[in-house]
Amino acid sequence: MKHWIKKEIKDAKVFDGKRTRGSGNQWNNRGDIKSKIFLIEAKSTDKNSFSITQKLWKKIWEEAIRTQRIPILSIRLNKNDMDMVVLERRDFLELMKGGEIL
Repeated sequence: MKHWIKKEIKDAKVFDGKRTRGSGNQWNNRGDIKSKIFLIEAKSTDKNSFSITQKLWKKIWEEAIRTQRIPILSIRLNKNDMDMVVLERRDFLELMKGGEIL
């Protein structure tokens, strides 16, 4: 099984979500994983770094807003178990307070 598929399966379980059919490549069904409150874009690389561009984040953010979810970029470096997530500071602070964002 390809490492990016394993990543999506693991993220779906961790975020209590479901993988999106076609890995989000359909115009009406974006994102790799959808949970109740998150739209997750999962990335896996065998490199030591991953660049987050403004264009990439804008795409993730717009897709999440359309579905009334919080955008998350989930990244795994070096195909190992070092996973991290990226989200906007405002969303992070609201989640830490336990506040309602949507």
